[in-house]
Formats: sequence, structure tokens, C-alpha cells
Amino acid sequence: MWHLPHECSNLFRPACLFNETVKVSAGGLVITTGEFQALDRQSPLTGVDAGLSKTALGVPVAARPRARGLLSGAELKSGYRPRSEFVDALFNRSLAALAMFAVLPMFVAVWLLVRLTSPGPVFYRGARLGRDRKIFHMYKFRTLEAGAGALTADKTLPRRNQLETPVGTYLRKSRLDELPQLLNILRGEMVLFGPRPIRPEMEWRYALEAPGYEARFDVRPGLVGLAQALMSHETPKAVRSRLNRLACRGHVNYLALTGFVFFVGLTVLRRTLGTATEALRDLRSPFAGQKWLRSGFSRTPGSRIEVVENGKIHVAAMNWMSDEIAQCVATQPLKPGSYDADLIRRSARGRIARVRVTLQVQSVLPLGLGQPGFAHFCSYRVNGAYSRYLVERYFLRSAVVPV
Repeated sequence: MWHLPHECSNLFRPACLFNETVKVSAGGLVITTGEFQALDRQSPLTGVDAGLSKTALGVPVAARPRARGLLSGAELKSGYRPRSEFVDALFNRSLAALAMFAVLPMFVAVWLLVRLTSPGPVFYRGARLGRDRKIFHMYKFRTLEAGAGALTADKTLPRRNQLETPVGTYLRKSRLDELPQLLNILRGEMVLFGPRPIRPEMEWRYALEAPGYEARFDVRPGLVGLAQALMSHETPKAVRSRLNRLACRGHVNYLALTGFVFFVGLTVLRRTLGTATEALRDLRSPFAGQKWLRSGFSRTPGSRIEVVENGKIHVAAMNWMSDEIAQCVATQPLKPGSYDADLIRRSARGRIARVRVTLQVQSVLPLGLGQPGFAHFCSYRVNGAYSRYLVERYFLRSAVVPV
């Protein structure tokens, strides 16, 4: 199921966790087609056990099929560890200088947007843990209101917060807020490809969730990381850490790395254009001043909801969706109430994701004169962190690399 786009095949082949279809129910993972690729086998990349407990995913420990795919290491074509410090520094600083020159007009445009739309400094400067846990200061374009750092000092940013600047939502969606980290690469504190840097006060929390988390400190942090590019923020830390841990043990393949970073750059550019269009559309919206409404809602093309009621299957086409709310359209109305439902999405490449949720139909309205069908306004609840990840990855499409 978790096939990467063809453009990434030089880094992974074919890089999947599931062959075809994934279904997540309250009892754990249920495979409807294809074979589940286990996550806790000896890593072919290192020859040592990189164990990930299945209990972290809600999968029975007794089920231990062979490991292949993205998290086994067999398909990993580039790691984070340099063979030569001199060559690695030359490669990263040269590419960062070229990238800085290429994006300079965009850099200036974002600088002006931040300066004109929000009082306070243009750049955010925050302490991060680097190689060997050495503290350095990472730069970003500021996306939160001045003084917000004190409110998020020892925790991650909450959903639908009221702390983002007028352009902060769009900068975070497009990842343009990360551009100033090219300066960190030029200074030798970061590299293009590596695990994302973390705040010192968050290390203990992440280490409790992910055994072996300290492996990331053997290499320099990166502007682009595998977990950041391929997984959403809602991915369980044990899964994200497993991918980073495998990469921390492998050596850098500069040809594969260049292709991957270039592809991620093109993806960010496409996101930028889409985000700019969204921002212009939102300017005319009556909800433009409501930050919590402006962030988190996504169109979900190719998605539907299946609900079984009294032995009959109701199918509704998904229209809009957030992490808690869904709006869908069906030919027949459902009564307000609670239902077991499946979220289903078929991607443009024919891949299918299926996630079991608890759906609460709040209200039902006819579409209007001459328009057959009924609009359903619903809230929903997923069953566990892994189900949440699948919703974020395949339905809300919050990872950098699209599915």
C-alpha cells in the first residue's frame, strides 16, 4: 500500500509497508488484499535487530510475518551517515549555496510577507540538538505570533491554535518556513538529508515513545528527513524513529540523495502554488479571520464513506474533511446518530486505503432544488494512533511527499 511515487524510486524500490490495501479496525490491522509487511525483523541494512514492538501499532505480538519494505531497510538506498566528513561538507554546502541562490527571490518575497503582516521579528531562532547532542540555533521564518514560544516551550503546537500569524498557516503547509535553514547548512550545523532537529526539552518525551531514539544524534540533523517527507506528524514516534534509525546506520548515497531532495523540492514548489491559490481564495471568505477554520480542512478527491445500516451499505462521496469533521454527499439520507464506518480512498495510481472509524452524523440537509442528494455533516473518531496516521497520510495528505 505505501508505495512511493515513481519519482522516488531511486531512493526506495518500491518502498512499501503494505502491498495493496490497508484496513484498520478497532482490533488492529486487517489486511483486505496483500500481505502485511512486519516491522520487527533483523534489518538487512545493518545485520542487527532494529526491533519495533507490534504493540505500538496495536498488532498482536504473535503475528510475526517476514519483514520487507520501507521499514525493513531492504529498500533503503541512502542513509544519513557520511563516509567522508570533508566530501559530505563540500557536497552539502555547495548544494545549499546553489539552492540559496535559486530561491533568493522567493526568500525575499516571504521575508516581505512576514514583515508586513505581523509585528515582531521575521525569523524564528530556536535551540535544537545537533550531532552528539550539541546545541545550535536553527532558523525559520516566524509563523507564530510574537511571544508564542513561551506557550509551547515544553510541548508541541496544538491543533487549531490561535497562535499563527496571518501567513503562518500557509507557510507551514507549503514548508516555506524552513528555507532559512539553508543558512544552518552553510554554517555546518545541518545537512540537506538527515533526521529533523528537535528541541532539547522534547528529547526525553520522544525517547520514552521510541526505543533507540538516541541514534539520531550520531549524525547531523537535516533540512529534509525521511520521516518528515514520507510520514505525517501524527505518525507514531516508534514508526518515525524506526525509519530514522535505519537511515542513521546506512551511508549516504549522494546520487540517490540528490534525486530525492530534488523531488521534495519540486513537491514543495507545487505545494507553494496551491497554498498561494488557497490564500487568495480565503481573502474573500467570511471566515478569513478565523484561524482555526482556515487551517486543517482538506478536499479529499477519490474518497468515500461506507456505512452499514440494517444490513444495507450506504455510500457517500467525501467533500471536505478535517481531523475530526467530515462533510459528505449521498443519494439517500442517514438518520443522525452513531455508525461504524469505513473511510476509503483510491489514489490516482489505483492504490486503496481503508480505515475504520466511528462516525457521528450530526445533521442532514437536502442539496437544494434541482440537485438530488443529501449533505451529511459528521464528526468522526479513529481507533488509535496508527489509524490517525493513515487518515493524515492518505486522506488529509499532510505528509510532504504526496500519495
